[in-house]
Amino acid sequence: MMAIMADPMGLSELPDLVQKFKHLADCREATDAHFEDLNLFIRNRRIVRQKSGTLKNGFKEELDIEYGHRAAGLIS
Repeated sequence: MMAIMADPMGLSELPDLVQKFKHLADCREATDAHFEDLNLFIRNRRIVRQKSGTLKNGFKEELDIEYGHRAAGLIS
């Protein structure tokens, strides 16, 4: 959600939070993925602005990424 809201300050606090609370230990590896999601979301928005007719299944090629599932999830 922080990636979709484009909240880099909130995301920057995430690694500290998951380190601070032991019950969040399972989430530690996933924190980097949130930064990647923010980058993908920003790139998705750029494509929507520049090429508004791009279909959801075309974003993989536009973003030049191997797997489009994460990008598609951010579009939904």
